[in-house]
Amino acid sequence: MPKTGPLAVIDPGPEIDRHKKHVVVLVEEANSFAIRSEADYSDAADLIRDLADRYDRIEAARTDLTKPLNEVLKKINAAFKPMQNEIDAAKKRVRGLMTAWTIKKRQEAEQLAAKQRTAQAEMGMAVTAVVADPAQPQGVATRKDLKYEVTDIEKVPLDFITVDDKLVREALKKGETIPGIRSWVEESVVVKR
Repeated sequence: MPKTGPLAVIDPGPEIDRHKKHVVVLVEEANSFAIRSEADYSDAADLIRDLADRYDRIEAARTDLTKPLNEVLKKINAAFKPMQNEIDAAKKRVRGLMTAWTIKKRQEAEQLAAKQRTAQAEMGMAVTAVVADPAQPQGVATRKDLKYEVTDIEKVPLDFITVDDKLVREALKKGETIPGIRSWVEESVVVKR
């Protein structure tokens, strides 16, 4: 495969090292922090802000390094995806033809076996005709996948029903009461920057 040229490889080491020093100090401070007074509580809020600020700086540095690579990757994927989609559609079509052929051959074999069983029974012989799956080329096999559809949701046992978390949260935020669901509020501290 021809190469279009090397991508510039950026060594993230110096950028990582620059942030790592700050992370170590902040994490050590957070791990040893204790709140024993109002002043400590206020200091904790400042520490949360410092941690959040460092996180944002790290994310900005990471994005600066990865954004150009992601843009190139998007362009490459966009160029190849239509061809892959065409190939997938072609494979699906040919597999469909092969499946239809296999089913047709199996049905023909079943009909022949039924005729043979009838003839054997009429002649008083032991019925021995069996149906074998049609021969497949090397490397080809048939697979049977179990499929289903819901025909009456009210008859489906509850064990098979999933609660839609997003829908429940939206209803609860609107103040709706949902039978069978208990809701409560858990409090946590949020520190604004």
